[in-house]
Amino acid sequence: MPDSGEDFRDLISPYYSQPELGINSPCLTKFEAISLVHRYVDMIPSDRFTTLEVDYEFEYLVLGDTKKCKCKLTLPHRSIHRDTIEGSFFFSKKTAKQDAAMEACK
Repeated sequence: MPDSGEDFRDLISPYYSQPELGINSPCLTKFEAISLVHRYVDMIPSDRFTTLEVDYEFEYLVLGDTKKCKCKLTLPHRSIHRDTIEGSFFFSKKTAKQDAAMEACK
């Protein structure tokens, strides 16, 4: 069931790292994705004067009365992953951010 204020069209399927195991496979849901990205960033070595942060950029698409949002996630410069990761368009900003984080975790 979607969160309150979340559109039913904004559902994101869980990611299974070993789909052949079915429900016994390690699973990542949209609710864990953002915190997992931040945990990864916290593990990147840096000195005490450097603050490593994830950069979230949002792009909006308006079609008539409908407004959709897409999130672009960029990891810090010390990360192994240097490319910007794009999610899909969703009706809520929160779900767009979760989708981009899911793509980063894959």
